[in-house]
Amino acid sequence: MKKAAPPVQEAPPPLLPNWWRTALTDRNGDFDTGRILTPISIVWVLVLASYDVIVNHATFNAQEVGTGIGLILGGLAAYLWGDSKPSPKNFPQAPGAKS
Repeated sequence: MKKAAPPVQEAPPPLLPNWWRTALTDRNGDFDTGRILTPISIVWVLVLASYDVIVNHATFNAQEVGTGIGLILGGLAAYLWGDSKPSPKNFPQAPGAKS
């Protein structure tokens, strides 16, 4: 008598692609310009700082790079804070207002 095979378990979805998609899209699932430009800007800052150190033999100043990245992230936080407020179309019509 044969034993039944154990049930096949589906593999969980990969974490990284879902995380990137979540990080780069708004609450409706649409890609968001500010969320896409932030990682591009951070990578660009790191590339330019590395280029300056490698090619121009400049000294690496971590405080300048960190301040720049911090300001970029602060701008993203302000952008997302403004984006988190509901749009006016979600508000009920004021009494007596014309549509």
